[in-house]
Formats: sequence, C-alpha cells, structure tokens
Amino acid sequence: MAVLSIVRYRVWLEGTTLCVQKAFSVHRSDLAKAATVDVQDNARGVPYLVVRGGGRALVQARMLTAKGRPLPQNQLDALVEAITAGPAGDALEARNALARLRTAR
Repeated sequence: MAVLSIVRYRVWLEGTTLCVQKAFSVHRSDLAKAATVDVQDNARGVPYLVVRGGGRALVQARMLTAKGRPLPQNQLDALVEAITAGPAGDALEARNALARLRTAR
C-alpha cells in the first residue's frame, strides 16, 4: 500500500517579514533585520532565498510559483524592497541574484 501525502507550502510577505508555511507551521524572518540574505540553487537548480537571522536561525523560500514557474516581476520587486529596507551589508549579493532572476525570465 502506498501512502500519499500532500504538504502545504506557501510563501508570502507581511511588510518586510518573509513567511514560509510548511506542513503544520509557519516560519517567519524579518528581511530588514536579517544578518544575511542570499539566493542559492539546490541540486536541481531551483533557486531559494536563504535568510539567516531576523527572528529565526534559518528560513528558506523556494523562488518559484506553485506551478514551478519563475516568480512574477512584482513579487521579486517586493522582495528586493524588503531586503533593501534593512542594514544587512551582504544583502547586495541577494539583490543582485534577484535582479538576475528578473532578467532571466
């Protein structure tokens, strides 16, 4: 007998706070207060926003829509605005990576 499980995965912004819903919990991290913000690809080449600090030790958010497509321009812009609202000095790399995602569409 096979067991099929469907796990909810949802990502949204509340102001500058990134919220990631996984299974039964929501993880939050304030991008404006984060120590580091980066964009990294997993083994399959899927881009993830990786946030350290800002309320949680580590929050990762897939940078694709539910249908597996790149995020729309307005959502990438909102992420950039949230990141630039904070003092994270190394967020420049994340902003540049998000800009590359915008132009790669």
